[in-house]
Amino acid sequence: LAGEHGEYSLCWKRDEDAEPFLIGRLDVIGPAAAQHSCTLGAECVIRVAGHLLPDDSVLAISQDGSCPSREPQWPPASCSTPCSGNYDFGVLTTGHDQASYMLCWSTLEYVVAAGSL
Repeated sequence: LAGEHGEYSLCWKRDEDAEPFLIGRLDVIGPAAAQHSCTLGAECVIRVAGHLLPDDSVLAISQDGSCPSREPQWPPASCSTPCSGNYDFGVLTTGHDQASYMLCWSTLEYVVAAGSL
């Protein structure tokens, strides 16, 4: 399933001309992709907006442009519990100011791109 995170209504109708009726809801959990920034030598806390972000979710910074990252630039950051969307990487002391990094958000079950840094 691909699409935007959020809450959706599930509707059904018996044929094309029938009125649809609500049969349930679907929660698509996950982050909203966005551009973020951090400064070398300073605390780096990335706030990820999303829908129903689970407490076991992590955010990784990838320099190789792929998710899941084959070589994360720094150890992944866990979400604060309960998950408010804040991922604390601490003070970043390595990296390149002209480099482009990809943010990879994941739970134990899947990994998705969550923007860039």
